[in-house]
Amino acid sequence: MMHPPPPPSPSPPLPTVSSIPFIPIEPMRPFVHPIWHIGPSRSHAVNFNAPDPSLQSLIAKQIVYYFSKENLIKDTYLRHMIDDHNWVPIKLIAGFNKVKLLTNNINLILDALQGSRVVEV
Repeated sequence: MMHPPPPPSPSPPLPTVSSIPFIPIEPMRPFVHPIWHIGPSRSHAVNFNAPDPSLQSLIAKQIVYYFSKENLIKDTYLRHMIDDHNWVPIKLIAGFNKVKLLTNNINLILDALQGSRVVEV
């Protein structure tokens, strides 16, 4: 004589709304496509993360120093790279060691320089 199969074990209870942790979603900045005058080495990367204001400040401070009288007096390489219209490719600036230590994101560098009284982007 065969016995019937055992009844299925009860399913674990479903989680209630109050037991699920709330994970807030970070707000996204809308993407605005500005026109940058950065020469032929234009980057098409898009950064949707909100930039860190302290990082932007460090980036701007470093680049403003590069174009200060104090630095340009002794930096013959940078003076040589400035074109007839006083422009320097952003990829050149992004390739400087101290800038590379801060970021490799050209859009972040450009954002950091917005509003600078020394550097125009």
